[in-house]
This record gives sequence, structure tokens and C-alpha cells, in this order.
Amino acid sequence: MSPLELHDHHEDDEQIDLFPMTNEQLKNLLESSEGKKYFEGKKKEIQCMDGRLNGGDGMGGSGILYDRDPNNSELPAPELLDKLKKRVERGELTKITWHKDCGAAKIFLQNNGNPNPKKEEIIEAAINFSTKLAEALGLPFEEAEHAGPNHTETGIYIDSTDRFTEISKDGAQLRNGFVLSPELTEKNFNYHIKEVDIAISISFDNPHGPGADKFSPDNKYFIMLINDPNKPGYFGNFKSMIEELIERKYKKYSDRIEIMEVNPQI
Repeated sequence: MSPLELHDHHEDDEQIDLFPMTNEQLKNLLESSEGKKYFEGKKKEIQCMDGRLNGGDGMGGSGILYDRDPNNSELPAPELLDKLKKRVERGELTKITWHKDCGAAKIFLQNNGNPNPKKEEIIEAAINFSTKLAEALGLPFEEAEHAGPNHTETGIYIDSTDRFTEISKDGAQLRNGFVLSPELTEKNFNYHIKEVDIAISISFDNPHGPGADKFSPDNKYFIMLINDPNKPGYFGNFKSMIEELIERKYKKYSDRIEIMEVNPQI
């Protein structure tokens, strides 16, 4: 199922400044001493990768699109569940969240025989998955509030540090972007490339995302690999996987997409 039909928003966000800084300014900020404030604490909840949320580890729909346990279709595959249980044991995971208007929950339903799910069915799917995952991990779950009805993401942050946040504790905010957290899956990049695909699609091709016309060679969409100095070689060939995806599916936008590596001072 194509990820193009994700949300049912209708409000106009024309007044929002999508590009408060250039890609280069964003990179320079995150690599500066001032940028340390965006890496101030270890994240301890799983939330959707949706850029309207902030503060947790991001996976599409809190993991609803991950392969399922063949013996229990309500839970993710044991390979992921076991990794999350270890995070709970280490005190690194304390909460699971869900949110309304979850495009990943809609895609899940579309991929499982419901081509045009109703809004209440999407909410139910999001709640059910988060509930079952939280129960399996012995954690609480709750609704996560998101900022604004429409998608305004102009890039993707892919965080290897497990500490990155778009909004610092003093309220300073970076460019809005999707946040992917490969630390949750211990680098299952075959899964995360699917999240990159969905994110690009929302930003460029979804009528409720910014739209392809908002991006240009001067205002490029960023795909930012955030390196951790303690994890050399972390991303392996993931950059090449992203380049292949763009060449295969988004070639017409390739002059408007920039893949960047950032080395924060952490």
C-alpha cells in the first residue's frame, strides 16, 4: 500500500516558516557547543516518528509497522521485543505512547485488508498496538499530544545517539523533521529504510505535507545521519541504501534532497 494517503487534515499551514534555517546552518548548529542542548538526556519512551511529537525515541506508529510475532500477531517480532525488554531492564525505557491521526496505523490497516479505514478505526489500531506492547513490557502507555494538525517536516533526523531532541529544554526549536531511532532496533536498517520512504512520501507527495513545490535546490529536504563519537561506523551502508531509494523512487526530487552526516559535540 502506498504511504501517500496518510492523514485527513484540511487546515492550512501556509503561515508556518518551514525553513527557519538552511541545511548548512542546521548542521553547523548541531556540531557547535550551543548544539549540545539538543542532546541533554537519554530518551525513555517510544513514540511515533511523526515530527509533530517531541522527546521520545521514534518509530512509525511506535512500532506498529514492524514485522509481527508469527505466534502472536498483536506483538512485534521477538527480535524487537527482546531488545525492548532489555532496555526496560536497564531503566532506559519507561513508557509507550500513541497519538491520533497516526499515518502508520492507517498504513497498517491498509496493509491488512482495510483499504479505507475510518478515523476511529485508525485510533483503535494505534491504541491496541501500544496497549499490547506496553503490557508485554510491563510499562504504562498514554496518548502523546502533537503540535498542529498538519505535517510540516522538511527533513528526517536519524539519531544514533539515543539523546537527540528537536526542542531543547530552554524551548529552542530546530527545523521540524521526522525522528528515527535505530537504537531501538539495534540497527535494523532494512526496517528503517521503510520509515525513510514513508517520511519522504509524506513531505513531498502527501497533500497534507509541505508538498514538493516547497523544496528546491536552495531549500533542500535534509536526511540527517546523526553520528555518535562513541559508535564509529554506526550507519554502515545505510547512506547507500537511502541513495538507492531516492534513485529508485524519488529521482525527480533528487536535486531537492540532501543526505548529511552530523557529528555533535557529545
